[in-house]
Amino acid sequence: MKNLAGETKADLDILTELTNAGIEVVEGGRSRREVPYTLTGRLADWKFSRAWFYWMANAENGLPLNVAKELHKREYSVKGDREPETFGQVIRVDGDCGCPAPTGSVMSYHVDSQEGLNALAGAIGTFHKMGSSGTDAVEVLRLYNKISALYTEWQTEQKQEDVEWLTKMPTILYSNGRIVDELIVAIRNEQEVVSIVKKWKDKQGYKGIVQYFFKDGQITGFNSGRISGPGQILNRGPEVDEMLRPHYDEVKAIRPKAADSLKLCMRELEKPGPKYNGDF
Repeated sequence: MKNLAGETKADLDILTELTNAGIEVVEGGRSRREVPYTLTGRLADWKFSRAWFYWMANAENGLPLNVAKELHKREYSVKGDREPETFGQVIRVDGDCGCPAPTGSVMSYHVDSQEGLNALAGAIGTFHKMGSSGTDAVEVLRLYNKISALYTEWQTEQKQEDVEWLTKMPTILYSNGRIVDELIVAIRNEQEVVSIVKKWKDKQGYKGIVQYFFKDGQITGFNSGRISGPGQILNRGPEVDEMLRPHYDEVKAIRPKAADSLKLCMRELEKPGPKYNGDF
């Protein structure tokens, strides 16, 4: 399974994986866990939620021992030197990394591959004598279009007291291979920008985040990965460039009362830090 930890567009992968396995897709609120998803899965009494590189499957009643044992020892469907020998190695009873055989009814699995997810869904469907499963094509298309819109348009992710957090999840590719894939603007009382966040990943898969805090259009503090402090990062380069500016300009249009405040904040981020030497 693809590692979806911190992946801003995890829902698109989740939709594909659940659909391929014939598992019904369920919409919900955005998770604050390691994978930021809004979609989970449901099949009979089983619920499926995505973790960083595996699926977690849990049920109230689960699979009886004879079904679980057959699934555990079944020969794996993909052959190769690096492939597991049996499904029990990728459909792990109770999430145990030692992959022990079941000794009773199983109500929890961790699933490490798409083939494993397909096989588990098949076993559940067969046991419950389900004639068909999954989400129909029309609904899958609706979900895909809805999710895609969330990534390309500014949305209110949350409101905390008097602060609204607007989020957009674009795909902005730079020549060095870095991709900016999430932008966040926090606005207090619909008028004052108090925080701007940018998340990115590089071609090696390393992910980063930088957040700036503002008061009256001036930088008051920052978080950059595991480093934080008052003021700004003194040796940073410009944080807003010609590729990001059009996205922030959209915020000015949809929240016009905050336009002047955002303009001041962007002016600060368009300038490099006072000790910038071109290396950072």
